[in-house]
Amino acid sequence: MADWMSSLSSFSSGKSLSQLYLPGSDNACSHSLDEMGEVGIDLSDHLRGIASFPLGKETLARWMKHQHVNVETQLLLGVRYVHIKVASRNGDLFALNGLYSGHLKNHLHAVHRFLVEHSKEIVIIHFTDFAGLSKKDFLSFDRLIDAQFGDLLLSQDDTHVSNPLTQMTIKEIWKSKRQVIVSVDSCYSSSACFAWVNSVWKISPRYESITKTCKEFEKSVKEEEKEDGLIVFDGIIHCTLMTVLERPFGQYEKEYGRPATRHLEQWIRKNASSLPPFVLSTHFVDEGSFCQSIINLNSH
Repeated sequence: MADWMSSLSSFSSGKSLSQLYLPGSDNACSHSLDEMGEVGIDLSDHLRGIASFPLGKETLARWMKHQHVNVETQLLLGVRYVHIKVASRNGDLFALNGLYSGHLKNHLHAVHRFLVEHSKEIVIIHFTDFAGLSKKDFLSFDRLIDAQFGDLLLSQDDTHVSNPLTQMTIKEIWKSKRQVIVSVDSCYSSSACFAWVNSVWKISPRYESITKTCKEFEKSVKEEEKEDGLIVFDGIIHCTLMTVLERPFGQYEKEYGRPATRHLEQWIRKNASSLPPFVLSTHFVDEGSFCQSIINLNSH
């Protein structure tokens, strides 16, 4: 699955990214949460309070770890949409999800290494939150993106269309020798010319609502006119304070994360014929044949 894009048929490579089914990884860097460090500023005050209790940070780590393998392994499995929360701490940029999970530059370097070794693969990186970033930090973020990806970065300026995600074909991107598309949340303020991703669908905290949310998603994409940009379905379970307090020694991975990923894999395999292509972004992308099942839909 490491080179699945390069193996696309001539017909499929004539499509744009928004016309392909893409496996995505939510909180892609959370495999390496720092249980000994400080709590991230992305958490609510109530969840942050858990860290003050004995074994509090360990409890948070069990519920905030949303991937089991590192970013490079996720890409090797076939992931092509990577979601990363960004935070500033002591003048440096980190990935985080409740707890900090390593320097952002190290995770991006892993993406770069993968792309160099797999020259026809294309990766979309969606950065969100930007917790605690100052104007100076945003400038550092711009420089970091340019330093890590340089000529591999595809921006609006490289195209003659309104949105490279919906207009440029895979063949055209290959010809440009670009491999990275960066998308940022609307809270981001910069002169950098990045693309945009339309990401609105999320599963609510209760696991039992997965089926209902999937049905609502199906209904929406069939009835509404598609907007420019990728459709991203964030197939994730949001844990509340009560969820954590009720199971302080439980694990999100076992109780919610992997069961949800299995459910989503079965759902998309069963219903893809009636759905337009989209990104299915979820937790624990190494679960079973999740990535392969989505990638295989592009051969139909």
